[in-house]
Amino acid sequence: MTIKKILIAMAALSFFAFCTPEKKEDNTPLLALLASIPGQPAGFQAVTYPGFSLAGRTISPAGKGEDKSISTGAATTGGLERKTSFSLTYTFTAADGEIRIFGAVNSELKTRGDQDSYLRITPAGLTGFVAGNAVTATSGKAKVITATIGTAKTICVDVHREVDTPDSKVKFHYLVWDKACSALTTSDRAGNNEFDAETELWTNTRATSELVTMGTREIFAGFAVKGAGFTTITTGDPLATSGSFK
Repeated sequence: MTIKKILIAMAALSFFAFCTPEKKEDNTPLLALLASIPGQPAGFQAVTYPGFSLAGRTISPAGKGEDKSISTGAATTGGLERKTSFSLTYTFTAADGEIRIFGAVNSELKTRGDQDSYLRITPAGLTGFVAGNAVTATSGKAKVITATIGTAKTICVDVHREVDTPDSKVKFHYLVWDKACSALTTSDRAGNNEFDAETELWTNTRATSELVTMGTREIFAGFAVKGAGFTTITTGDPLATSGSFK
């Protein structure tokens, strides 16, 4: 092959390479995956909670702490009783979806030691539950509040951590209204709620130090979610003006 023919062949190859469109990598699956990963709601920081795709606890202490004089000989302990409200709008994406709402927890969503007391929300309804000793007690109103898959649902929740005397028994009390917190009336707050459950959680020991720890470290609120997403989730001071079990 002559030098002229070689130069012509090289020029042709260069032209072909220049004109051939560059193959771009298809990132559609990756983008879809990223879009499906829910973000941490404002006011919460991430917490690892086994079996759930997203979990968080409030960045700052949540709700209203109340002083409580306990029977073990201690003086009044600040923050021992704690009451928090949640405003929730959520959408379930799966029939086995679940949302857990925690009030008065530590940084790992624990309400005392290795136990979790929470309001369990599923498409089929609500349940007050304690993991660790499996004690569940429901009192008062027990309306079945359901949610349709793929349709947004709004509820308002109060979570009260209460301490009984003289036995220093700790309880979590859940009050739920089947409406937005912003729509609550004076009558609603005074006891016109639709769901009312109380779970009992004994402290590991009745020693004063344990109760003081509860009042100073378990001051956050939180959530865990799978098979669902939030439009809004915010916490605030308690909304109920009655309905606390003592």
